[in-house]
Amino acid sequence: MPIIRWDREYVAQPAQTMTASSRTKKKAAAVKKLPKAAASPSQVEKKVKLKAPKPAKVKKPSLEEPVTPLSSEEQEELARLEDIIEKSNSEVGEKEGELSSAAWKITDALYKIQSQNLYRAVGKTFEKYSKDRFNYSLAHSKRLAEVGKIRAVGENPELKAIVDLIKNESMARPLTKLSESELGKVYATLSQWVKWKEKQELSSQTIRAAIAYHADAPGPKASKLSTDVEAIRAEIKSLKGFIDKTNTKSADESFGVIEGVLSRLVDVKRSTGISWTEHTWNPIVGCTYVSEGCRNCYAAFQMGTLMAARHKDLVDLKSVDEGGRKVERNMFNGKIKLLPDKLDEPLRNTKPSKYFVNSLSDLFHKKVNDDFITTVFEMMEKAHWHTFQVLTKRPKAMAAFTKKYYGDRTPPSNIWLGTSAENQETFDERLPHLLETKTALRWLSMEPLLGSVEITSLEGLDWIVVGGESGSEARKMEAAWVRSIRDACEKEKVQFFFKQWGKFGEEGQELKGKATKAQPKVDGVPHNNWPVPTKADNVSPSGE
Repeated sequence: MPIIRWDREYVAQPAQTMTASSRTKKKAAAVKKLPKAAASPSQVEKKVKLKAPKPAKVKKPSLEEPVTPLSSEEQEELARLEDIIEKSNSEVGEKEGELSSAAWKITDALYKIQSQNLYRAVGKTFEKYSKDRFNYSLAHSKRLAEVGKIRAVGENPELKAIVDLIKNESMARPLTKLSESELGKVYATLSQWVKWKEKQELSSQTIRAAIAYHADAPGPKASKLSTDVEAIRAEIKSLKGFIDKTNTKSADESFGVIEGVLSRLVDVKRSTGISWTEHTWNPIVGCTYVSEGCRNCYAAFQMGTLMAARHKDLVDLKSVDEGGRKVERNMFNGKIKLLPDKLDEPLRNTKPSKYFVNSLSDLFHKKVNDDFITTVFEMMEKAHWHTFQVLTKRPKAMAAFTKKYYGDRTPPSNIWLGTSAENQETFDERLPHLLETKTALRWLSMEPLLGSVEITSLEGLDWIVVGGESGSEARKMEAAWVRSIRDACEKEKVQFFFKQWGKFGEEGQELKGKATKAQPKVDGVPHNNWPVPTKADNVSPSGE
C-alpha cells in the first residue's frame, strides 16, 4: 500500500490504478482550479529587482604560465631530456615501486625540465606539459620530479654513493619533503650510519630515523587522566611524611597498593615483562660474557631461539658445567650489530614512557664506537618526555664517556645511568665507577642476586633494583640477602625496588604456576619505589 504525506504525517492510502493519460488530465484539472492571487506592490518590486541585469562575470586569470621563448641552448637541452624520457619509458622495470636505472633517468630528466623551467616553451604548467607530452598524470609527474630532486646533491661522491643506495619509491618518498639543505644534512648522516651497519645498505627505516634525527621532536601527549593521577601521586608523597614512624611498614604496604591501582589506570601498553620499565629499545644487539651474572643470560637464549632467524650468528652453543653435569647453552660470542634503523623508535612514541636501553646488548661494549653512543644519547635527549634506563656491566667505560660527552653541561633528568652487580665481587668492582659517572640519577641492578653483599655506604646512589634468577637452571637467591639490601636502602633513604624472587620463593621453595606471576613481596610487603632525578651536576659524591 503506497504511503503519501499529509499534514506532516504519513497516512496509508488504498492503491489506485491510473494510466499515464489519466494522470496528465488530473494534473491539468488541478492547475485550472488554483485561484490566481493579486500581486502586492512589494511583490512587484521583487519581480522588478529580479529582472535587473546581472553584473558581468569577471574573467578568471589563466593558470597557464606566460610563454617565454627558449634560447637555442635550452631548446637543445629540452630535446635531449625528452629523448631520455621517451627511451627510458620503454626500459622501466615492471616491479611495482622499483626504481631501476631507467626510472632514475626519467626522474632526473623531469626534475631538470621543471627546475630549469624548460616546459615554458609550450605555455603550460609543468603538470599539463607532462600530461600532454608523456601521458603522465598530474600527480605522477609531480612525484617523479620530486624524486629527481633528491638526486641533485652536487658533486660530492660520498653523498652520491648514498643516493645510489636508494632502491625504491618507499625509500625515496620521505626525502622528497625535505629542502635541499635538509637533504644535504640527512645524506651526510646516512653516509655515517651506513658504515655502522653489518651490510652497508639503506632501508626505509634507516632513512626515516636519519630524518627524525635532524627534525624537531614531536613532543609528548599527556591525557587528562595521566595528569590527574600524577597530581594524586604528588599528594600521596606529601602525605607519607605525616605518617607515624611506628607504623611505617603498614603505611608502605597501603601506599604500595594505591600506587598499583594508579599505575593500572594510566599504564602504557607494555612491550616487555620487565616490571621496572615499560618498553625496551635495542639500537644494538650482541654482547660478551663478563661475569657470573651472564651465565644464564635471557638475551643470549632469545638470540638462539626466538630471534634465531635474524640474530643466530650472535651466539654459539656451548657446553657449560652445572653442578657436575654438562648443559648446552646459547652464549654470546662477542659479535656486535649496530642498528641505526632503530634509533628513532622512541621519537615515534609520543606517550611518556620508561625505556630500558639495550636489553639485548650493552651500550658501552668495547666494540661500540663513541660516535654511535653519542647518537644514542642525542636521541634520548631529543625524546625528553621519556625516561631512559641505561644499564651496563662496563661502568668504567660509561664514566669516561659521560665526563667527555657532558663536559660542563648538566645531565638531563630523563637519562638514568646504572650498572649491575650480582655478588660482593662485582659490587665492589663496579660501584666506584658508577659513582664517577656524570648523570642526573645513578641506579644499581642486583639481578640476578647470586650472593650476600655487605654494604657499608650507598652514598651517591638513587635507586636499587633486586631480583632473583629465573629459568630452568636458575640459582637460588636467599631471603636474607634481599632483606639486608632492603634495610640498607631504608637506612640511607635510597629507593628500593623488588622485582621478583625468580625460580625459588622467599622460603626457598620452588615456585610454580600462579605463584610465579604473583606480586613479589618481601616479608609480606611489595616494594616498587621509584627514584626522583636530581637537578645537580652529579659527577661524584666528593664533587670531583
